[in-house]
Amino acid sequence: MFGSRHILTIDKLLDFPTVQGDTTEKITCHLIKSRLEKKAAARNKIKDKNKKFITYLPGQQVLVKEHRLSSAEDKTIHKFFLLYHGPYKISEVRGNNTVVVEVEPGKNRTHNMKEVKLYIPPDPGEGQRISAE
Repeated sequence: MFGSRHILTIDKLLDFPTVQGDTTEKITCHLIKSRLEKKAAARNKIKDKNKKFITYLPGQQVLVKEHRLSSAEDKTIHKFFLLYHGPYKISEVRGNNTVVVEVEPGKNRTHNMKEVKLYIPPDPGEGQRISAE
């Protein structure tokens, strides 16, 4: 009973490998890594299913989110007012979810795509009524 290996019924049915070596650990690690990557890709596919990804092009005008803090001492609230400033012109689109924006001529600033939204100019006829004759 103690000190001896019990023979299980599954051992009689299947031949399990008896030698555990360095190569089996590498194979196991490779299998685990490939399975994790496959599951992560499936999760990302489900997560991004209904999302719309905006592709920016150099030369487009964008608004940049401003991170101003409210101050109780100065009695100013920035939470509800002018969250975005601009419009600025995109000078470069990088592959790591960043956009280079030209703030002033010769002065560029890098922003994440989450901080940027496309600038839509106001309608020139907005606010004017069309008179019916």
